Amino acid sequence: MTTQRTRGRPPDTAAGQRAPGPARQAGADRRIIERRRQVVAGQVRRHRRQLAGALAVVVLAVGVAKLVNSPLFSLTSVTVRGTAALTQSQVLAASGARPGEPYLAIDAGAIRRRVEALPWVARAEVRRDYPSSLRITVVERRPTATISAGGRWWQVAADGTVLAASAARPAGVPFVARVPVPPGIRPGSRLPAGGPLANALTALGGLRPELARLVTGVEARSIDSLEFQLRGGSRVLYGLAEAQPAKDAAALLLLGKLARQGRKVVLVDVRNPSAPTVSQGNAEGS
Repeated sequence: MTTQRTRGRPPDTAAGQRAPGPARQAGADRRIIERRRQVVAGQVRRHRRQLAGALAVVVLAVGVAKLVNSPLFSLTSVTVRGTAALTQSQVLAASGARPGEPYLAIDAGAIRRRVEALPWVARAEVRRDYPSSLRITVVERRPTATISAGGRWWQVAADGTVLAASAARPAGVPFVARVPVPPGIRPGSRLPAGGPLANALTALGGLRPELARLVTGVEARSIDSLEFQLRGGSRVLYGLAEAQPAKDAAALLLLGKLARQGRKVVLVDVRNPSAPTVSQGNAEGS
């Protein structure tokens, strides 16, 4: 067998394929270079947009800051509502709000917390009255009882907050006698919970108004022996400050019924309001 060779044919090339010529290779290179240029140009444009956006945010922030602190947006007035024991000037001083300060920068929550730090204030609400005013509304604690400590008289709220001290016993506020008082109390102190004094304060704070108006004094040697002295000399043995609506209703019912009968009530025991007991005498005290 003889092998024939084809003259002039490039050796070892696949059938039907040709090596890329110089022109085709140059075109491919140009397309790659152009694509790279487009990618780089897109990245540059994207970075420019990001930089422009960041600069706009900075400019806006600076503008808002200047606007917030501008005299055009300053606090012009503060009104106070709900005061009785406190004066409006005391609430204003505690609030720290000052006319002329930047209105939009006012922290209403911080003002509320400062006002509520006053012993007489149970809660406070701070509202903006646009365009430039502020309104502070307070709900005051009321004195529920008076205690004696350190040679002074102290008014105390139902939640145990010490409100104020005085050299003379306050009129119209029941005095809680024979009860231990912790040392070092001052306005704003919170008396400890769970003892005879806390029970007496809770009971006084929850009394029906028509019964509370009759109370002139309180004895609280223990929780179960809590006793109210009433106008006219009658006493109510109250005990634990629970089931108060039933206890109040029983006491008022018996006091009213026996008074209409001309009988003087010495002691009404409502510790068990479903079965109250009465010690009584006639109108002459027999």
